[in-house]
Amino acid sequence: DTIEAANKKVCDEIRVIGKRMGCTFASVGFKNDTIYVSNVGDSRVYLLRGNAIHCVSKDHTVAQTMVEAGLVSYENSQHSKEKHQLTQHIGIFPEEMIIEPFYNTIKADIGDIVLVCSDGLTDMLSDADIGAILASGGTEEDMTNALVNQALQNGGKDNVTVIVAKVSGENAVPVAVKK
Repeated sequence: DTIEAANKKVCDEIRVIGKRMGCTFASVGFKNDTIYVSNVGDSRVYLLRGNAIHCVSKDHTVAQTMVEAGLVSYENSQHSKEKHQLTQHIGIFPEEMIIEPFYNTIKADIGDIVLVCSDGLTDMLSDADIGAILASGGTEEDMTNALVNQALQNGGKDNVTVIVAKVSGENAVPVAVKK
């Protein structure tokens, strides 16, 4: 419902100003021992469990479609021009395409670290680099600052939006946000 409402609002604005625009979307919700993930576009959600980093969202890009079809490896897709060609995003008129968000649910474990980020981060840092920074410890704010600073040091070609949450116990999920 949130994604549909956001898409309607953007499409209404497009009609008013007469110019195409759009954005990507990624969200995480926590309830009891479950993490709920959704995304549209190429903003991502990662889960660090132990020292292993996992992308738990799905890019809606031509490159990802090529990976799924077995035409290119994930590693090669990260360096292709198709990496930024979105197949879905917020700002698509319903008569053009029905947006199909990606949804995922994950059982949360104490100590899990969840990252929601824009491609401004993932274009500048590899998954391994992101995992290493998250695994280095510290507060959510420390991790957020380290990720943003490293992305900017690596060139910062786009906005870098980062949200870090640590699963720390019953009804406690502190969050740090930096844009």
